[in-house]
Amino acid sequence: MSQTTRHCNERSNPCALDCHRGASHRKDTQHMCHHGAVSLSATAYRSKEAVGRWQAGCHLSVFSFLRTRGFTLVEVLVSIGIFTVLTGVVLANYRGYNTNALFANASEDIVLALRQAQVYGVGTKRVGASFEVPYGVYLNTDALNRNGFKFFADINGNHLFDINEDAGLINNATKWGNSISVTSLLCDGIACGTTYGANVTFERPNPDAFIANATSQAVSKGLLTIILTDSNTGKTSTISITSAGQISLQ
Repeated sequence: MSQTTRHCNERSNPCALDCHRGASHRKDTQHMCHHGAVSLSATAYRSKEAVGRWQAGCHLSVFSFLRTRGFTLVEVLVSIGIFTVLTGVVLANYRGYNTNALFANASEDIVLALRQAQVYGVGTKRVGASFEVPYGVYLNTDALNRNGFKFFADINGNHLFDINEDAGLINNATKWGNSISVTSLLCDGIACGTTYGANVTFERPNPDAFIANATSQAVSKGLLTIILTDSNTGKTSTISITSAGQISLQ
C-alpha cells in the first residue's frame, strides 16, 4: 500500500486507525510485561542468590564459633598453674590459721575452767548430798599432765587434787595436742613444783581463789602465773590468777 493510500484510509476510516493504534499499544504492553517479568525473574534470582550467600555465611559463622569455643593447650596449662598456686596459698594460710586457733582455744580453756570452778564453788553446786564442796582446777608441768588440766571437786577439802575427785564431772579432763603444753607454773614468782602442781580452788561464800602447791597449806598463795607454749609456732600465752579471784589472759 502506498503512502497516499494508507493516509487516505486512515483519514477515511478513523476506526481502522484506532485499531492499529490499539494493536500497537498491546504490543508495547506485552513487551513491557515481558520486560517486567524478566526484571522480576532477575530480581528473584538475585534475592535467592543473596539468601544463599547469607545462609552460607551463617553456617560458616556458626561453624567458626563452634570451632573456636575450645581451649588451647597453653590456656589449659596456664589455668592449671594459676589454680595450683591459689590452692597452695589457701592451704598454707589455713594451716597457720588452724594452728593459731587451737592455741588460742587452749588458753581460753584454762580461763573458762577457772571461771566455771569459781561459779560452781560460790554457787554451791551439789556433789552427792553435799552443797559445801569447793571446786577447782589442777595443772602440772610433768610429762603426764602438761598437755592439759583437770577440773575437780575438792571433796576432802584439802585444796589439792586427789585421785577420783574429778569422777562424774562434765569436762573433768581437758587434753590438747602434744605441741601445746604448760611449760611454767609460778606460785608468787617461784616454781610451784611437780609434786603437787598448782591447784586453784573456790569455796563459798567468797569468790576468792585458794592457790596451793603443797599439802596442809594453811594460807593461799597470792598469785599463780601459768605459761602456755605452742612448740610448733613458738607462741606463748600467760594466764594469771590472784588470790582475790581476778583472772587475766595475755
